[in-house]
Amino acid sequence: ANATIVPPNDPTALTIALNNLPSQPRSTPQPHDTTHDIRAFLRAPARELEQPATHSIVIRPELRDANLERESQHPEPGERTLVWGVNRIFEPSLAHSGVGYQSSNVRHTIAEALAPSVRLLNVPEPLWARYWPRVLLVVWSVRIGRRLTCRPAITVGTYAIENLDTQRRLTHPALDSHPAANRLVSAALGIAVRWTSRSTIDRIVFGTTAAEQNYHQSGIASDGDPPSATIPETHGICRTCFPDADPSEVARTPRANRVLFLGELAERKGVDTLISAWEHSELPSRGWELMICGDGPLKQAVEAATQRHASIHHGRPSRTEVHALLRDSAAVVLPSRTVPRWKEQIGLSLLEGESHGCALIASSDSGAANELATRANATIVPPNDPTALTIALNNLPSQPRSTPQPHDTTHDIRAFLHG
Repeated sequence: ANATIVPPNDPTALTIALNNLPSQPRSTPQPHDTTHDIRAFLRAPARELEQPATHSIVIRPELRDANLERESQHPEPGERTLVWGVNRIFEPSLAHSGVGYQSSNVRHTIAEALAPSVRLLNVPEPLWARYWPRVLLVVWSVRIGRRLTCRPAITVGTYAIENLDTQRRLTHPALDSHPAANRLVSAALGIAVRWTSRSTIDRIVFGTTAAEQNYHQSGIASDGDPPSATIPETHGICRTCFPDADPSEVARTPRANRVLFLGELAERKGVDTLISAWEHSELPSRGWELMICGDGPLKQAVEAATQRHASIHHGRPSRTEVHALLRDSAAVVLPSRTVPRWKEQIGLSLLEGESHGCALIASSDSGAANELATRANATIVPPNDPTALTIALNNLPSQPRSTPQPHDTTHDIRAFLHG
């Protein structure tokens, strides 16, 4: 009420406004000073984003529900995950779990890793050749950038689980019809990966003994160069389902007569072998059911099997439903087999089954077969062998009393990579 607005550079309008001024304007001031409001707003973002400085960056080729769920249960203050490839977070609750992850690319990763507080860069393993050129670009850009800016050196570590030898891993599908050329390409790539990894990787953790043997045989890691440790991966007890239980309590959990398959519906995962074995097993007549969870190229074959056999079921459960299935299933089976350029590295469903107290049936092609062979609750069968798998299924007890490994190796892996 006490203000008049006039056009700029208009003496006439301003003259009129001046002439209209009252001798006693009785103007009421605004009662509030906004200085504190401005200060409060400018400070608010800093308070909301307050968190430990990033000391380690993990580059993941892809992010899955199971990965994020596990990391949320074992958070590492100051660790950030940058996802280079596919973000497979389907569970909305996990997307807001508090784990620091972000979709990224090479340029963004370099910028993040140049931060003075970062001490560890955890990169995809060398035998994941699809990502290795980008890893090299990031690592050497960061090392040169930190040296030029007088920042502390950074440690480059990796967690390796690849157990397919370089001769088969580093081939190219376009050359499958030319074996001699493919062998030449594989040999050249093997030399390149071996030479570049020796000058790039500072510390390496092997998730299985099979991966350790593979890397030593390939010459990528040998005689303590780079420093390495073999820490077979275990997930401990699933604290989502058993928040306070000890291993013996998990083993005593009542189980349904159910065999569970979790994974891609593809030949490499052995789902066709499993269906064939199930059709010849005694379990359906004993009241057991086979639950196949997943999607993939053999989906139609799986659905056809559900039509032939009332004991076979198929679905795509959420993570909450997966936990419920694992919690009361008697066994988890993963009869993987090696195909060109792929071999089962560990088998996430096997580790999850163990953490829930399920009996396990795995093929000898799994990278974790050596470790699982020492477990009382695990049976190892040859790959692509329905007869052997049928025998293993028939030998399943209705209440397996399987005791999970009590220790989760997440912190051990981080501790070694940090040095």
